[in-house]
Amino acid sequence: MTDKHLVQVGVTAMRTAEGKYLPSVPMYIYVSHLEKNGLTQFENHALANVSGFFAEKRKEQKIKKEMLKNETNNHIPS
Repeated sequence: MTDKHLVQVGVTAMRTAEGKYLPSVPMYIYVSHLEKNGLTQFENHALANVSGFFAEKRKEQKIKKEMLKNETNNHIPS
């Protein structure tokens, strides 16, 4: 028999008749396989996508900073 692991996938909360939220309740699914790092295949994929996104944003910031630095150095009065 394979091991099954519970993984939290979200939270939900019901409302009272007055429209106020009741305490939230976590939602879980069973997964039969975890990667070596303890994450599911989908979590690893999402992590890779987010990492790539932030790496690209950091690269853009570096380029803009360098362009601003060059522009500032080129306009120094003599």
